[in-house]
Amino acid sequence: MFSTFPSIKEVTVRGSPDSGDYAARAISELGSQGHSLEVARGIGPLSQDVVEHLAGYKCLRRLEVWIYDDLAPPPMLGFSALGEVTITGDTLPRIALFVGFMSSSPLSEMVLIQQGDQWEPMELTKTFDVIALHCSRLHLQRLEVTVNPDSEVHRSADAATIKPLFALRNLSCLRLMFNTPIRLGNQTVRDMVRAWPRLSELVLGTGSWLQGSVTPAGLLHLLRLPDLHTLSISIDASTVDADLTS
Repeated sequence: MFSTFPSIKEVTVRGSPDSGDYAARAISELGSQGHSLEVARGIGPLSQDVVEHLAGYKCLRRLEVWIYDDLAPPPMLGFSALGEVTITGDTLPRIALFVGFMSSSPLSEMVLIQQGDQWEPMELTKTFDVIALHCSRLHLQRLEVTVNPDSEVHRSADAATIKPLFALRNLSCLRLMFNTPIRLGNQTVRDMVRAWPRLSELVLGTGSWLQGSVTPAGLLHLLRLPDLHTLSISIDASTVDADLTS
């Protein structure tokens, strides 16, 4: 295909994690031949050789992959042109491991999708630590994390869970799509506003976020952000703050 159509810049692979060895061999062949690709979607389940091939693509700017095995870092820094990535995996630690391969990428958009049966808020915190450490703090503008709504979680999250993301100074969109309870207060909201002055979209949770202590007065800090147009956050409206009218 690449010999016949050398100008191909975009490939989408339709399949599933259980597509079998034939699909795995086909994806491996794709990895070894598609050096001119700019967009690659549906690549996976990833094998070590495919990771190393993809890392060497000089023009690859958008990538969507599946990860269901532990992978080692490529021998050299790669993904040097990658601006958008979607990573789907069975566990957050495996997803975070792949994120760590992108320390030389000018990523502006990242979507992480966890499809496993169990997860813990601490795994999410560690994933955010990896993002803050390895992703460009100036480039990353959009981050979306979706956790399997049917997965089991035995602990609630709190402000410490999202604290590593405060290092991403140009973040404009944050969507955390999971249903575990989280405890946030007004101080965390103030920290968000200071950290993300360009915030335009903030979605924290898809339900069961009833343990927060953000009050209407605390919410005002977010509502004053000049670019904010989408907001979904649980608040405690049982008390109207004295400084609400200030």
